[in-house]
Amino acid sequence: MILERALQLCKPGGRVVYSTGTYAPEGCEGVVASLLEESPIGRSFSILPLKVPRLKSSPGLTRWNRVQFPAEMLRAFRIWPHLNKTGGFFAVALHRTGNATKFEIEQEDSAHDIHVSSLILEELDRFWIPYECLNAYRVHRFSTKYDFMESVSVVPPPSRHVCL
Repeated sequence: MILERALQLCKPGGRVVYSTGTYAPEGCEGVVASLLEESPIGRSFSILPLKVPRLKSSPGLTRWNRVQFPAEMLRAFRIWPHLNKTGGFFAVALHRTGNATKFEIEQEDSAHDIHVSSLILEELDRFWIPYECLNAYRVHRFSTKYDFMESVSVVPPPSRHVCL
């Protein structure tokens, strides 16, 4: 679910690196392959070649226990502890191609219309932060209890405002 959410948030032309501290193909190549093949958002991603200089690695798997993974999974890599005197892990770089989907455009348009939770407003009041500060953020509702705020821009807000 975390990787799928990262893919949804990635803009066309962007990249997501998925890395696990496990060797289990079900949690590595299996997760990536199922998203790339079965998820509507996953179909707009391709796997980029990924190497880390000075680390000995092996390519991602294309087959495990009678399960076939895409051939481009060879661009992923596995780091083995006995080859590098490190912990072992799996990593794959995913590149977003194409345009935003209708679902993403609708989500982005509705992100500004969401009602900010009373908890956020209480915190703004508590620290005397102007509500206008929220204009610099998109607020995403995860549940009735949690909101997530992401910056609309990489430009920091004016120094006279303190923002969450």
